[in-house]
Amino acid sequence: MNKKTKLRGIFLILALVFFASGLSVASQQGGKRPLTHDDYDTWKSIFRASISVDGNWFLYLETPQDGEADIVVKNLKTRKEYRHTIGYSGEGTDSERAADPRFSYDSSHVVFIISPSKEEIKKAKKEKKKEDQKPKKKLGIMSLSDGNVTVIERIKSFKLPEEAGGWVAYLKEAPPKEKKKEEEKAEKEEKKEEVKKAEEKKAEKKAEEEKEEKTEKEKKKKFGTPFVLRSLTDGTETEFANVMDYRFTEDGKYLLYTVSSEKEPETDGLYSVQPGKGPSAPLLTGTGNYVKWAMDEKETKLAFLTDRDDYESDVWTYNLYGWKVGEDKATLWISHTTTPGFPEGMAVSDKSNISFSDDGKVMMFGIKEIPETKKEKSEDEEDEPEPKFDLWHWNDPYPQPQQKQMAKQSSGQHLGVSLSF
Repeated sequence: MNKKTKLRGIFLILALVFFASGLSVASQQGGKRPLTHDDYDTWKSIFRASISVDGNWFLYLETPQDGEADIVVKNLKTRKEYRHTIGYSGEGTDSERAADPRFSYDSSHVVFIISPSKEEIKKAKKEKKKEDQKPKKKLGIMSLSDGNVTVIERIKSFKLPEEAGGWVAYLKEAPPKEKKKEEEKAEKEEKKEEVKKAEEKKAEKKAEEEKEEKTEKEKKKKFGTPFVLRSLTDGTETEFANVMDYRFTEDGKYLLYTVSSEKEPETDGLYSVQPGKGPSAPLLTGTGNYVKWAMDEKETKLAFLTDRDDYESDVWTYNLYGWKVGEDKATLWISHTTTPGFPEGMAVSDKSNISFSDDGKVMMFGIKEIPETKKEKSEDEEDEPEPKFDLWHWNDPYPQPQQKQMAKQSSGQHLGVSLSF
C-alpha cells in the first residue's frame, strides 16, 4: 500500500469521526426546547419550615408557583415521610400563607389550614356562587403516629396551647343560608306588590330609613359563629355557639372566649373553660361588645373592654373590666362614670390596645372624648335640607379634601393612660 492510499484512508476515517460527532451534537441540540410559563409554574419553593418541640420531626410546605401545594412532615430518625395537600397556591388563594402549620406541644400532631383546590375555585366561579356558598378553608389534623389526616370543613381559624399538648380549638364559618322554596315564593310576591304600589314603597322606605338611624349600632354589631374544643387524644369535641374570639392560656389550663349572639343577646359575654375538667363558666355577661383583651406576661390577670353598661344609649361608651385568673367573675376596673378623677367628657377608648408592663404591675390603655349625640329634628325641620358650608382659602397649607380627612383622624385620637396595681 503506497503513501497516497494510506493518507486517503486516514482522511476518510477522520471525516467519518467528525461527521458522527456532528450528528450527535445536532441530535442533542434538537432535543432541547425553550422554557415557558408552564415550566415556571411547576418550580417548587419551600416555606414555613419548623421543628417539633421534641426535635424528632420537621415540616415544610412544598409549593409550586401555580398549582396544588403540599405539607411535608419528616421524622429525623426514621426518615418516615407524610404528605397532604394544603390547596391551590395561585393568586387569590395563596395556600402557603394561609396554612399556618403547627406542631402540638407534645409532638403528637400537626395542625394546619387547607385552602380550596384550583378545581373548586374554578367550579365556584363558573356556577357564580354567592359568598356564603363559595368553597371555604378546611382544618387538617395529622396524627404523627400513622400520618392519617382528619379534615374538618368550613374553618376560619385554629389555636393550640403554646406549652401544653392534647387540645386544639377552632372557629368555624357560619353555616350557609338555605332558603326554602315557600320563603323564596313569598319574597317574590312581596317584591311584585312593592313595584305596583309606588307610593307605599316610598313611605316604607322612609320608615326604614328612620328605623336604620335608630338601630344603626345593632347593624354594626358583629355576631359569632360555631366554636369547637377538640381533644387530640381521643377526638371528642365540645361545641359552643356564637363565638367571636378566643385564646388559650400558655399552659393550656384555660380556654377563654367571647360570645356575640343575634338571637340571644343576653348571652353575650366573656367565658372560660378548663379543657377536660367540665363545662364553661361565664366571667361577665350582658348585651354588648367584648373586645381588646390582654393578659400580663405571667398570665395572672386579664383585661378587656365592653360597652354592656351603656349599650342601650345613643352613643356607645366602653368600660374596662378585669379578671384575676382562677376567680369566679370579672370585675369593673375603670369607668368614666365611677372611677374617681376620670377626665370629664371622656371614656375608655375602644380604638387603643391594652397592654401590661413586664412585671404586670402597670396596665396601659387609652381614653378618648365621648362623641356628641345627634339632635333629633322637629317635624318642621325634617323635610328641610341641611345647608353645608366649607370655608377654604387658597393660602391654606392643605387642600380641602385633605383637611376633612385630617379632621376625621383627629376626632378619633386617644390619650394614653396607665394604672398601677
